[in-house]
Amino acid sequence: MGNRGKVFSYDVHEHKLSLIRSGAKRLGIDIIDTAVRDASQESELPSCDRILCDVPCSGLGILRRKPEIRYKTDTNIDILTKLQYSILCVSAANLPTDGVLVYSTCTLRKAENHELVERFLTEHPDYIPEPLELPDGIKRQIEEDDNCLTLLPGVYDTDGFFIAKIRRVSS
Repeated sequence: MGNRGKVFSYDVHEHKLSLIRSGAKRLGIDIIDTAVRDASQESELPSCDRILCDVPCSGLGILRRKPEIRYKTDTNIDILTKLQYSILCVSAANLPTDGVLVYSTCTLRKAENHELVERFLTEHPDYIPEPLELPDGIKRQIEEDDNCLTLLPGVYDTDGFFIAKIRRVSS
């Protein structure tokens, strides 16, 4: 964005917003507004053409950096997918017609990724999959729709991540 425009960054934890503010200051970026907000609760967002939903997840894609995740016993995956779906629905409701939303996680579980996005698109006919333009040298490692990309650990010197892109076509 070249430090032009506006970025609104929300999280339920103030300490994470502090990290965003300090990172932005270090990089000389002054277009980021941060605020504490529960993205799973309905509320009106500022008008935005693009929304990034980097949702809380099981974190199974980042095990090499956070091996302690293996030993968590309180993950309650069912509640997690409900939260993720709620965040996606609430965020998408704030997207204008022709706006684009990117949904992302740091897990490789289909229930938190492909299945959740497919469910959203099935239940929300005003949204369609938007093909991802992959950078040179990046190829899909698994069979998936062209609006999705799963990055597998070790393939591109990265952790495991999932990205899906959708576009609102009517409201």
